Amino acid sequence: MKKTRSVSLLSYEEAARYLGVCRRTICEWVSLRRISVCRLPGRTRRIRLVDLQELIARGYRPAVVSAPEAVLAESAKGLRE
Repeated sequence: MKKTRSVSLLSYEEAARYLGVCRRTICEWVSLRRISVCRLPGRTRRIRLVDLQELIARGYRPAVVSAPEAVLAESAKGLRE
């Protein structure tokens, strides 16, 4: 049986909140290929949580450290409202 691994994908807004930067910074980093994106159908782009964690491991220090679960929960809460 093949095991599948769950991958957490974040929107640009969620990634910005996770790193403590603005959305525009995320857009610039994507353009500079500092962060890679996953392309979904349509014009949807998502950023893997693992890539953000690797960015931090390479030396980027976020202004505010947000737990991934908190970012995802806050995002889900906004969708329900």
